[in-house]
Amino acid sequence: MNKKILIIVSLAVVIAVSGGVIAFVATHNSKEADTEIIAPTAAVPASAVLVTEEVTAAATEPSAVPVVTEQIVTEVADNDPYGYTDLLCAAGTYRVKRVYDHAQDCEVTAREVFGKLYSYCSLRFYPGGSFELCVNPTSGEIRRGSYAVYGNVISANYDSGSGTEFTIASENPGQIDYIIVNYGDYDVYFGLI
Repeated sequence: MNKKILIIVSLAVVIAVSGGVIAFVATHNSKEADTEIIAPTAAVPASAVLVTEEVTAAATEPSAVPVVTEQIVTEVADNDPYGYTDLLCAAGTYRVKRVYDHAQDCEVTAREVFGKLYSYCSLRFYPGGSFELCVNPTSGEIRRGSYAVYGNVISANYDSGSGTEFTIASENPGQIDYIIVNYGDYDVYFGLI
């Protein structure tokens, strides 16, 4: 009785291995291999893309070996591992704390860049993925848009159609020291009061 079971198991293993070898040979001998990468439609950093590859291999003789289809899905880890999205929304209004001038390679005062109304420069994030940015208080210009957080980068898309990235500066993950916004030759550091 044990010999019959052993023979049946051995045959099953041989059949399974043979099928795998045939599929492997068919996959590597194929002249056609399609690869398709599907990316989200929104502006998202390459590190956050869900990649789907579908590999189809046709046998040299359709009647001898069936077509083998294999789907490989690679998912990206959580885009906001430190919970910055929740912190941004709960924090309130960020104000200008520092300004770095790349042209002069030094830190300058916010008053030098924005005038005496610099204290009205603001950055605010809302639940649901929207934000408001005012870096020109003399004209009352407020730019609005949507955002998503990827690690320590905020991918911002203005309602006007242009996009940019803000950087979250933090000495300790899970807290926000500054949000750095590029404004021409300046890096504007927004922080909480």
